[in-house]
Amino acid sequence: MTLAGALLNCGSGAGDTGSGAGDAGSGARDAGIMPAPESCGTVDPCGGDPTGTWKVLGGCITPAEVDDGNCAEETFKLTTLSYTGTVTFGPNMTYTTSAFTEDRGEIAYFPSACLPPNSDETCADQDMAYKLFVKGSGSATGSAGCAGSTTCTCTVSETGMPVIGDSGVYSIQGTELTFRSSPSPSTTYTYGPFSYCVQNGLLHLIDAATTIDSMGAEMTVVYEDIVAQME
Repeated sequence: MTLAGALLNCGSGAGDTGSGAGDAGSGARDAGIMPAPESCGTVDPCGGDPTGTWKVLGGCITPAEVDDGNCAEETFKLTTLSYTGTVTFGPNMTYTTSAFTEDRGEIAYFPSACLPPNSDETCADQDMAYKLFVKGSGSATGSAGCAGSTTCTCTVSETGMPVIGDSGVYSIQGTELTFRSSPSPSTTYTYGPFSYCVQNGLLHLIDAATTIDSMGAEMTVVYEDIVAQME
């Protein structure tokens, strides 16, 4: 999910959002937003065999990702979004990547009412949280900050952020992929689980959740989708 959504914790609003992405690719018209494949954000998790080498075509953040029913006055703008690289899945459940990274820039404007409820958290606290988040994200270069009083403005810029680590092992459970990378004998990083779908020659790595709509029916909401094509 976006940094703004992860830190502000105002509620995703996903329960009122239909599955699929609708106008998920519209961000491609903005400067700095890499055009996304047409199917980006519209595919539900379906699983499949990921074995082989996949070249990343692009990705998208869907309207559901930034929809926030609890903070109607909050506004969000994605300024930069691009995905690059390749990922190879071996039949022995190992994986390797080549420059599989994400660049992202965001700006969020929100009133003090959108800070976590029942707390004394301020915009200065959010500033610290954003900076710590970027510091721990693995971004090759990154910056973040928040400022303001009545309205808090937060910006973040991350480049060269690894999506799943350089190499390691992967596991599949149903329609979910989990990656474990061990850059040193004493350190292991876990990425995921990602929902995924191999369909029509494309691999979709999906940030998704199952929610309940107002009628009590389960549905899948896609927040982010990274799309790759078999080489």
